[in-house]
Amino acid sequence: MTRTYQVKYKSKSKMLTTPEKVEDTKKTILEVPRVKSVEIKDDGQIVSIEVEKEEDFEEVARIIAYRLKNEETDEIKEECLKRVAKLTEKVTMYSNIKYI
Repeated sequence: MTRTYQVKYKSKSKMLTTPEKVEDTKKTILEVPRVKSVEIKDDGQIVSIEVEKEEDFEEVARIIAYRLKNEETDEIKEECLKRVAKLTEKVTMYSNIKYI
């Protein structure tokens, strides 16, 4: 299943205005285990995410939005990784992965 989200940034400085920022953000999103693919358009204002089950969308989208809308700090990264760990803790195939 694929869903497309519109991301509204608080300031233009947070937008993904370079290919490097887009690729770095894609890499970060793809680290969320339930995400199968991601497409980013219009400086990060349009994000399409593919996951396996519909119920996975809600938390995955929240983690991604939190990451995109906040400054790139170690605290934000750690919070996202904690949320990813919680999201995947009951999935056996991800039990050996340590996010934090």
